[in-house]
Amino acid sequence: QQVYEEALGAVSAVRDFSSIFDAYTQYHEGMLNVKIDLFGDDEEQFGEGEDEDPANGSGPEALSESAIAFYQVNAESEDRINDVDLRLAQLEHLIEERPLLLNSVMLRQNPHNCNEWHARAALFKERGDLAETVIAYQDAVKRVDPALAVGKPDSLWVELARIYEENGSPDQAQTVLRTAANQPFKHVDSLVTVYCAAVELELRQERFPEALSLVQQFVAGSPGPRVGVDGAAPSEPVAKLRRLATKAPRLWMLYADLEESFGTLNGARAVYDKMIELKIATPQTILNYGAMLEENRYFEESFRAYEKGIALFSWPHVGEIWFRYLANFIARYQGDKVFRARELFEQALQEAPADLCKRFYLLLEKFEEDHGDPRRALSALDRFCAVAPTGELMDAYLLYITKAEEFFGVSRAREVFELAIEKLEDPAHVCQLCIHYAEKERRLGEIDR
Repeated sequence: QQVYEEALGAVSAVRDFSSIFDAYTQYHEGMLNVKIDLFGDDEEQFGEGEDEDPANGSGPEALSESAIAFYQVNAESEDRINDVDLRLAQLEHLIEERPLLLNSVMLRQNPHNCNEWHARAALFKERGDLAETVIAYQDAVKRVDPALAVGKPDSLWVELARIYEENGSPDQAQTVLRTAANQPFKHVDSLVTVYCAAVELELRQERFPEALSLVQQFVAGSPGPRVGVDGAAPSEPVAKLRRLATKAPRLWMLYADLEESFGTLNGARAVYDKMIELKIATPQTILNYGAMLEENRYFEESFRAYEKGIALFSWPHVGEIWFRYLANFIARYQGDKVFRARELFEQALQEAPADLCKRFYLLLEKFEEDHGDPRRALSALDRFCAVAPTGELMDAYLLYITKAEEFFGVSRAREVFELAIEKLEDPAHVCQLCIHYAEKERRLGEIDR
């Protein structure tokens, strides 16, 4: 048994482990079967029945031949003790321990496999063993070399901190993250994850000023004493990672959210402007910046923010910014700045791909209908029909016909019908449109037409 235990703790190949584990299991099962043959499945101790009469069916003579043979060989040994329950418990324990033993084999193969360390901690967590779960993560962060890690080494530190936090030790959790911030991670994203976890920890503890101060230190590249180790200067790899982290979009987005929530409007504007300056803003960043300014009734500033975003991005990423800009501009000024609105539409449509321009032409048509010239509204629909994809062309012409009749009567609608019949390529659509055209003429009493 000792040899088997030693082997299970030494092998580093799954195939060897499987062979040894199967053999060890068979050993336990064989010993258990022999013991059951010797003593039965009751609680009696055979050693206490040495004086019993064999004629009464008790004693060694009453056992099976195999058990008797075993007994005769080992009569003077400790195997005469009835330990059936103990051996059954050992077999059950061995089977229950198999996932953990196999996990140990995997970690002997590669102690830098972060996923296996997470799996080990999860096994202890399923058992409700908090102490062993913490020990597993503590061993993981000590043994995993970030340069050789398979998986995300930062996740080990974050999980360890989360366990401390969930069990009422937020300061200890912050200490863990403080230590993690000085690890030479292979990727800057790992350090950013640790930074964000440290800030989010402060937020969950409702220490909002501390959270804002912390993220300000991170984006400045000077984490300060809360993320230093005994005041020691960081190593060169760590210092390089910190410099790269100062341009991490995820960290800046968190900074912007905190400034909006707990800082000042001017502070938030400075954060967004800095993101645009560093060219780490995303289209969503621009939309958030514009929405924040609009909520505070800085309309022209919000329009300038959209224009900065338009200068940063190209199609198709700029499409949502353009649409928000135009929609908000119309909502703000309605018919007061018609010429400026038309210029903005032309700029947006100048480079817009044909498959993305539909909502812009429809917005332009609606704007001209409500605040401009109906002829320009029809012109917008005409331009849309000229570039619309085949799948949208039928609907585009039907809308064009409806608006032409509404604005200028049946004669103009007939012109659009004729144009649509000429331009449509799908015979089914042409047939459908001709039937629609004929039905309209019948309602007008134009039977010849």
